Amino acid sequence: MVHVKDTLAKRCVALGQGEVNLRSCLQVLKQHGHTGVLSLETEGEFAADQGQPLIEASRTYLVQTVAEI
Repeated sequence: MVHVKDTLAKRCVALGQGEVNLRSCLQVLKQHGHTGVLSLETEGEFAADQGQPLIEASRTYLVQTVAEI
């Protein structure tokens, strides 16, 4: 299992909106034959109604990016 997280100035943001080069990280995993789980990691700083859009945007980014690489 690999935890996937993105941050901007030490703050958790939706995947693809921060400073982490997630596409390159996912490409390395693919090149090395990773077939396990990718687990979205977020911080507990959000109320449920605030966290849901972050989770949905992150899932969309992750699914699209994995399909592209």
